[in-house]
Amino acid sequence: MNLKTETILEQIDDLFNARSVAIIGVPRGFKAGKLFLLALLDQGYTGAIYPVNPLAKDIDGLKCYPTLSAVPGPVDLAIVLTPHDQTLGVVKECAQKGVKGVVLFTAGYKETGTEAGAALEAEIVALARSSGMRLIGPNGMGLYCPKTGLSFFPRLSKVSGPIGLISHSGSLTNILGFMGPRKNLCFSKVVSLGNECDLSTQDLLAYLGQDHDTRVIGAYIEGIQNGPAFLKALRRASLNKPVVLWKMGLTEEGSRAAASHTGAMAGKRPIWEGVVAQGGGIAVEGFEAFADTLMAFSLLPHTIGRRVAVISGPGGLAVSAAEACGKEGLQLADLSAATRQALKALIPAVGTSAQNPVDVGLTASIDIELYIQSVRIAAADPGVDLLVIIGIGLSPEINRHYTEALIQARNEYQKPFVMVNIPGFEPELGQRFCEAGIPFFDSAERAMAGLSRIIQYRQWRQVQTEPDLETEHQCELKGWPKINFPSPAGRLSEYQAKQFLAAHGIPVTREILVRTADELPAAMTFIGYPLVMKGASGAVDHKTEKGIVITDIRTEAEAQAAFHRIMVRLEGDGKAVLVQEMIQGQRELVAGMVRDPQFGPCVMFGLGGIFTEILQDRAFRVAPLLRQDALELMGAIAGRGILEGVRGMPPVDKQALADVLMALGRIGLAHDNIDQIDINPLIIQGDRPVAVDALIILK
Repeated sequence: MNLKTETILEQIDDLFNARSVAIIGVPRGFKAGKLFLLALLDQGYTGAIYPVNPLAKDIDGLKCYPTLSAVPGPVDLAIVLTPHDQTLGVVKECAQKGVKGVVLFTAGYKETGTEAGAALEAEIVALARSSGMRLIGPNGMGLYCPKTGLSFFPRLSKVSGPIGLISHSGSLTNILGFMGPRKNLCFSKVVSLGNECDLSTQDLLAYLGQDHDTRVIGAYIEGIQNGPAFLKALRRASLNKPVVLWKMGLTEEGSRAAASHTGAMAGKRPIWEGVVAQGGGIAVEGFEAFADTLMAFSLLPHTIGRRVAVISGPGGLAVSAAEACGKEGLQLADLSAATRQALKALIPAVGTSAQNPVDVGLTASIDIELYIQSVRIAAADPGVDLLVIIGIGLSPEINRHYTEALIQARNEYQKPFVMVNIPGFEPELGQRFCEAGIPFFDSAERAMAGLSRIIQYRQWRQVQTEPDLETEHQCELKGWPKINFPSPAGRLSEYQAKQFLAAHGIPVTREILVRTADELPAAMTFIGYPLVMKGASGAVDHKTEKGIVITDIRTEAEAQAAFHRIMVRLEGDGKAVLVQEMIQGQRELVAGMVRDPQFGPCVMFGLGGIFTEILQDRAFRVAPLLRQDALELMGAIAGRGILEGVRGMPPVDKQALADVLMALGRIGLAHDNIDQIDINPLIIQGDRPVAVDALIILK
C-alpha cells in the first residue's frame, strides 16, 4: 500500500472518530437539516457539538455560534446545510478553521448537468484538496458509526455490528438502519457518499477492507467515477472479506435515473457483471436480496458447505425449498441410513417423509418436539453441512420454547442453522434467532439464494492468491511493436488486423494478399490446399452474407473462379483477395477487446461464428487480465462445455487460449488508439486457438 493510500485511509478514520462536529446552517425549527443535530443527540455522541446559525443564540439547549470561526475549539467534522450558492464561502471558512472533513448535504452541483453546477463543484474540490480537507457529498448524508456516536438520522440503532455500508442513497441507509434490529443488520461504519466529488466508493472499499470492526461490506452504487481504481479496490477488499454490490443504472431507464440522481455514468450490464466477477464481489439486485445477503454474511461462517438438510412442517414449502436448493447450486444432503431410520421412528407414519427434504407434518406446529428432535437428528448426520428449518409453532408459548431449543441445538452441534418463516406468522420471531446468529428468511427461495452467495464467495476466495497487484497490473510492453496503419475508414482490413495481432503473439492463419490473377498461383503454392478466399477491404464486414467468402477450395481451377467471383463483388479502389489456409475445426469462438468509457479496455470471450450476435453468449473482464482472470472468463459463458473434450474432440488447451485473452488485454492498454478488436471466428484446430477472421476499429 503506497503512502497516498495510507494517508487517505488515515483521513477517513479521523472522520469516523471525529471528536467535534459543527453543523453549519442548522435550523431552529423542525426542518430537514435539524435531523443531523437530533441524530447526534439521540445517538449519544460524546464529542463537542457546535450548531452554527447567525440567527439563533441556542438550539435544543446547545449554544449556537454565528459563524464557524466563532467556534472556540477545533472542529474535526463539519456538516454543511447551507444552500449550494453559499457553500463555497462556507468551505473556505472550514479550510481556514482546519476542519478535517466536510459533509455537503445540499444538491445543485455537477449532477444538475449545468456548466455552472460543475464549475462550482470543481472549485470546492480544488479548495478542499489544497487544504488537505476531505469532502463527502454533495447530496450526501455523511457518516453513521454507533461505536463513536456519529449519526445522520434519529433513532438509528446504537448497537455496533459487523457490516460496513457504502451508499449513494441516504434514504437507503436510513431504511436499512431502521430494519436492522429485526434482521440483526448491525453496522460498524456507514457512509452516504452522494455525488462523490472527493471521497469515492473505492476509497471507502479500501478503508472498510482493512477495518477490524467490519466483517462484510455492502455497497449501493449508482455510478462509478474511476472504473480501474474501483476494480482494484474491490479485489483488494474481497481478498479480506465479502463485498455485496447492488448496482443501479444497468437498464436504460435506470441509467437515466441514476445519472439525474448522482451525475455519474451508470455503465453497461455485461461489463459490470465481468467487473464484479473479476473483483470477487457478490452482485445482487433489489432491496430484499441486498438485505438478505448482508444478513447471511454477517451471521454465518464464510466457509459453509453446500450439503443442506431441509426440515419442514408444510410439505409444499419443503418441495419449494428442494427446488430452490437445486436452482441455487446447493445440494440436498444424502441422509445416512441411521438418520433416516431415526426420523422414521420419530415422526408420524402418514403425511410425512424421512427423506431429505424432511417433512415432519403439520402436527409439528403443535407438537413442537417433532421439529426440535428432527433437527437434532439431522444435525448429528456427518453428511449434513447446514440445516434449513421451515415453520414455527402455533402459539407464542410454543415458539418461545421452540426458539431457545433450536438455538441450544445449533450451539451443541456447531453447524449453521437457517430459519424460514411461514408467511403470516410472527415475523418478530426473527429478531431472537438473528440475535443468536441464526438468519431468519421470509421464504425458502430467499434463504437458498443467500446461502448460495456465501458458497460463491468461498469458491472465489479458495482459488485466489494475493498477487502483487501493482506489479501484475503494469503491462510488460517493452519491445512490443508500435504498428500504425493508414486507415481512412477508421478500421484495419482483416489482413492488416491479423498482421497486427500476430505481431503481438496471437496465432493467426497463414495468408497472402493477392491483387491480380497473376499473383494467385504463387499464393496457392505457398498456402497449400484446401484454402479459403475472402474479399479484403477495411470497410467490409459480414463477408459471408455479402458472398465474398469461399471455403474449401481444392484445385487451381476452383481458385481462379473464386478469385474472379470475389473481385466482381468488391466495390471501390484497392480491391484485393485474401488467400488463407483453411483451418480444420468445428469449435468456433469469439474473442475481442472493447474500450469501455468507465473501465477502459475490456476483454470479451464467447461462442463465435455467424450466430454469435444471436446467441449473445459472451462475458467480459477488465484489462489487464491475470491468468486466473482469463481462465475464469472462459468458464463464465453458458457454452463453456465446448472447451472440454466433446464428441471425440480433445479438450481445448486453455493455457494457449488464456494467452490470447491476456494478449488482447495488453494490446488494449498499450494502444489507446484502438477502440475495438473482434476475432470471429477464433477456431480451435486440434486443441489450440487460431484467429481466422479479425476486425480492428480505431478511435
